[in-house]
Amino acid sequence: MTAQSKSDSLRDQVYQTLRSALRRGRIGSNRIATERDLAEELRVSRTPVREALALLMHEGLISYSSRGFSPPQLSRHDISDLFEIRRMLEPGALAATIDRLSAHDVKSLRQLLTEQQSADAAGDVVAFTDANLKFRAVWLGAVPNGQLRVLIELHDDHVQWLRQATLHDGKVRKKVVIGLRNILTAIDAGKPAAVAAAMLDHLDAAERALAATVESTSRSRTAA
Repeated sequence: MTAQSKSDSLRDQVYQTLRSALRRGRIGSNRIATERDLAEELRVSRTPVREALALLMHEGLISYSSRGFSPPQLSRHDISDLFEIRRMLEPGALAATIDRLSAHDVKSLRQLLTEQQSADAAGDVVAFTDANLKFRAVWLGAVPNGQLRVLIELHDDHVQWLRQATLHDGKVRKKVVIGLRNILTAIDAGKPAAVAAAMLDHLDAAERALAATVESTSRSRTAA
């Protein structure tokens, strides 16, 4: 492996690590990340961190201020735009997986839904989020169009860090569980139209929860 390919590989590893951290809310409104701190935390030089951060900024997943890097603040309009795109992509994509999901995939989806129910009952947001992300990864991995998978992941990641805030609300977690249960029921029935409709309902509920969080945060800032 050449020096250049090693450098690219390290940058890609750092990129994936940082994107995963964003997805799980480990870099969010409560943590401003700096290039130096991230390099020390990941035990790499600052160069691959700088390059990975540049990629994340290009994708709109983080923004930069004098304090450091953090996810961009999303307005209600931003969320509306993102979910408009997601509604165009995800229902059809999930419906296309019906004949591609293996028995093991479906079993995994059921298990991960059970894990989310247990985590919700225990008030364990971290475990709930982890199982929720794995549930999504199972069906997304079965989408036959690779380019479509990339687009779906990107637009979901734009709101993923904000979703962590909504999942602290038990009512929101229960709505998530209901939505995923309906999706599984449609998958079991083997009806693409029903699967697409269930995903559409799930996305609508997610958008309402995120919009409520943004509006609440906006009111708090105004009052302050």
